[in-house]
Amino acid sequence: GYPNGAHAQNAIWLQVSIAAEFLIFSARAPGLFFLSRPSTQLMISTMLGNIIATLLAMHVFEEPLDGQEAATIWVFDIAALFIVDIAKMLYKFIFNHNAAGIIDEEAIALEDAQMGKPAEEDEPVVDFVKTVSKHRESVRLLATEVQRKSQRKSRAKSFIAAGCTNRPAQRSIKVAGGSKSAIFAGGSKSVKIDNLRKMTPGTFARATSGK
Repeated sequence: GYPNGAHAQNAIWLQVSIAAEFLIFSARAPGLFFLSRPSTQLMISTMLGNIIATLLAMHVFEEPLDGQEAATIWVFDIAALFIVDIAKMLYKFIFNHNAAGIIDEEAIALEDAQMGKPAEEDEPVVDFVKTVSKHRESVRLLATEVQRKSQRKSRAKSFIAAGCTNRPAQRSIKVAGGSKSAIFAGGSKSVKIDNLRKMTPGTFARATSGK
């Protein structure tokens, strides 16, 4: 049944007290807690609270705990902190749509297979221009693939450290003769406007389309 002894309740109180303090480190960090350093004040206050709780459980309360029991509780709560933090990251990975595809081994294997050696590569060159064009296209695809893998690694690191991967780009409209600019999400297109006169929607549409 439920432990009614003072010694057992003392151990339960210490375990819950230390676990609650350690949970602060996981709750405050968007990514893994050990990759986000807390402030000095938070670290001192949290650890000081744990030390005071341990001293109370070992020397003040009725039927106090011994050193081995207190150490066992500390180890248990530290292990629980890592488990809770990993569970937090799994939850964010599953339900955060911005993180989808970061760890997709099947897609990576398929892309690697598509980058294989073409069958006509060993054939003699007949059409030099066409062959050069194919080689340039192969180089372009290879560079694109390398860039995609680099972005995938960057998103994975961002997710581990910050818990998210969405970084909306910026789009600006530069006005000639002035210093005003408008920022939009989704691109980096710059549109120059000849003057600062009021523009109708149709005039603005023609200016932004380059016509």
